[in-house]
Amino acid sequence: LCDYRTKHKITDTAIVRLEQLYPLHKNAIAKIADHYTGARVIWCQEESQNMGAWSYIAPLLSEILGFLPLYAGRDAAASPAVGALALHRFEHAALLQDAFTL
Repeated sequence: LCDYRTKHKITDTAIVRLEQLYPLHKNAIAKIADHYTGARVIWCQEESQNMGAWSYIAPLLSEILGFLPLYAGRDAAASPAVGALALHRFEHAALLQDAFTL
C-alpha cells in the first residue's frame, strides 16, 4: 500500500496498520478515526475475504466507527491461493487499485 501510494503520488490518503486484533484497542482506533473525521475507511487485506481478519473485524469496526468500512481484497475462496502466479498478480493489482479508488 505504501509503495503504491508513493509510486502514484497519492497525497490525500493515510494508511493505518492494525497489528493487534485481540484484544482490540477500540479507544485507540476511535481516537485515530476522530483525527480523520469524514474520511472513507477501507479495510485492505491480501487474504481471501473469508480467510483474513475481515470477518472478525468488520462488525467491530462498524461498532467503533458507526459505519461499515469498505473492503478491498480478494473475494471469498475455498483455497488460500489462486494457484497461478498471473492470476495472483492480477488480483493483487486489483486490490491495490480498489484500496485507493473505492
